[in-house]
Amino acid sequence: MNRTSVVIICLVSAALLAGCASPRTKVVKELRQFGVAKPAAKCMGHELDERLRKRDMKDLAHFLDHANDGRDARPGRVLDVIGDMNNPVILEAAMKSGLSCALLK
Repeated sequence: MNRTSVVIICLVSAALLAGCASPRTKVVKELRQFGVAKPAAKCMGHELDERLRKRDMKDLAHFLDHANDGRDARPGRVLDVIGDMNNPVILEAAMKSGLSCALLK
């Protein structure tokens, strides 16, 4: 097997693994893209995963991915964006998770 084949196999494997990422992992990644510090993003991802149903986590990950254009990467914008989902369950969980991670951890 030549070097090019190995690189292609590695890239395809990485792409397949990325597609299998859990909603929690995706939410953490998107929070980081919004400028949330790594420890806070991990904490919020965990808290949200505990508070939300799997379908809501998937919806949140998908929404954050499409809402994040990278132009306004500041942590305070995350709740504004989540509020735009018009899903009070997700918004409440995000607010509680954010507070919990900011104040208690």
